[in-house]
Amino acid sequence: MTAFVVIETSFEALHRWEGARGKEVYLAHDHRHMFVVQLKIQVRHNDREIEINSAKRWLDSFLSDLGNPGPLRKLGNMSCEEIASTIILSAKEQFGEGRTMVCKVLEDGYLGAEVAD
Repeated sequence: MTAFVVIETSFEALHRWEGARGKEVYLAHDHRHMFVVQLKIQVRHNDREIEINSAKRWLDSFLSDLGNPGPLRKLGNMSCEEIASTIILSAKEQFGEGRTMVCKVLEDGYLGAEVAD
């Protein structure tokens, strides 16, 4: 079996898709989302190898530094895939290489991406 701890949180930010065209052209401009993030980190035993409350505090702190600070964070052209990849790279530094990690980032809890490493 493979076991994971699962951490979920959310944050508010603006982003845009500069390459948007046609019916989706409105996405080329900054627009707001409540991004929902779920991070799964592989653990090697079932006795709190990674403590989930501590991991949640780490994830919230990491996300608070993502993008341009201000009253409403700006992520620029970052996609859900890029946000998830950035989280995984930093989580590997924090919790150690050699673990499978899966990160899901959803816009407003509905649409988004999932990246696994």
